[in-house]
Amino acid sequence: MPAKPLTPEQKADAERLMAIFKKQKGLTQAVLADELGFSNQSAVSQYLNGKIPLNVEASIKFADRLGCQVSDFSPFMQSE
Repeated sequence: MPAKPLTPEQKADAERLMAIFKKQKGLTQAVLADELGFSNQSAVSQYLNGKIPLNVEASIKFADRLGCQVSDFSPFMQSE
């Protein structure tokens, strides 16, 4: 069964997260995946490209590593 499509809000969160990621000079998705404890680069790519929705745990990991607040990319997750 295919994954449930992301809502417009979830897609917007992913776009904001991608913009923050792109500002990190020299940081690759593979390095970020390793630092966040994800099994591979594909998981990071799927979050950044809005293929899978962010969850609270992943949002906190991204925010901590990227030096921002969860609310900078996901107002909804911040409230969770």
